[in-house]
Amino acid sequence: MRAATAKDWIGDSVELDAIPPNVLRQMVQTAIERHLPPDHLAHIDHVERIERETLAEIIANWTPETSAEDVDDEPEDLDEEDLEHEGGDADV
Repeated sequence: MRAATAKDWIGDSVELDAIPPNVLRQMVQTAIERHLPPDHLAHIDHVERIERETLAEIIANWTPETSAEDVDDEPEDLDEEDLEHEGGDADV
């Protein structure tokens, strides 16, 4: 069995490793954002920011003795309104 190579490929294709990572990341982000309503994108950005802050706080306070029981299940800054968006449920 022969390995597939670009010269053997039929159809439209690109080699992703030939695209610089930052350019590829921007291309993917643009393609995704094109399909999201602006208010949903703003909501996703807001929730992501809070999640990053929560993870940074957990990491900053982490010790080898820290257990799952010591970690608060619900971030303080994230309330039910943040989790719901236009009548949707908390599964964003």
